[in-house]
Amino acid sequence: MPQPRRHRCGTLLLLLAGSSTAAASETLRGTLLVSHQAFVERLYISRRYERWFGGVAYLVLPGTAGRRRSHEATGATATVPSQDACDRYGVACFLARRGAGRDPYVAAYAQLFGQLATFSRRDEPPPWLRPHWRGTGGVTGAVVAHLDFWLDPPSFAHRVDAGALDLKRPWTLAAGLNRPPDDAVREFRVFGRYCLGGEALDVDREWTWGHDAKDQARRAWAASAPTRAKEPEACAAWADLFYLPSPIFADFAQLCGTQFKFHHEVSVPTALRFLEVEGRAPAPQF
Repeated sequence: MPQPRRHRCGTLLLLLAGSSTAAASETLRGTLLVSHQAFVERLYISRRYERWFGGVAYLVLPGTAGRRRSHEATGATATVPSQDACDRYGVACFLARRGAGRDPYVAAYAQLFGQLATFSRRDEPPPWLRPHWRGTGGVTGAVVAHLDFWLDPPSFAHRVDAGALDLKRPWTLAAGLNRPPDDAVREFRVFGRYCLGGEALDVDREWTWGHDAKDQARRAWAASAPTRAKEPEACAAWADLFYLPSPIFADFAQLCGTQFKFHHEVSVPTALRFLEVEGRAPAPQF
């Protein structure tokens, strides 16, 4: 039975802390940054990422294009990009379609990585990205990030150049804050990504496991025709940031579009774990 895997949150802190004023690097020129939770009013800030990556694209969830949204804490409102706004500001946008019965994030990931997989085989970016792509050839990897926190691209490039991050392996966040679903627990705790199966999964109360995620993960795993795993697992993580190399775009898209179409903070890490166990992808870095 898999054991809990807990990790320090140093990687998360590194991503959020500005640390370099170095000139633009060529290290990430094959990498696409996919941002969501993006707003038109913040494009003048988020476009500063463009110099560090081969391209930046804004992922618009189904049914949200052009809508005003309010921040749950501050009440401030901002506008989700529409295709007209993307054209007007000269940025690449991927407007996802609705996916029946799916978490909207997972539906969008299935469509996005399916397209990236198709065109990476041709060593070219997809048509909607092509006018904005500064890399040479196709997309060799993609970072998906919520824009409710800031990234420090020089730290990515530095860690890749130093061998601390491998562009041929997936990355996920090492840890984040979570409050267990227990009335007696009031404080938030640092929660590190881990995968569980069997009794350990049944009794775990450190993650919220809402949306029937435990059972949905088990069913998805079993329905995906595993050949190596002895029992289904479920993993939990903050899916606010993850990176995929191009060789696993297609497999990840296929899982998100078929069986792993439940809550994204469980489906994304569980899909990556399934591909790892089945020998179809390397183990993620944290």
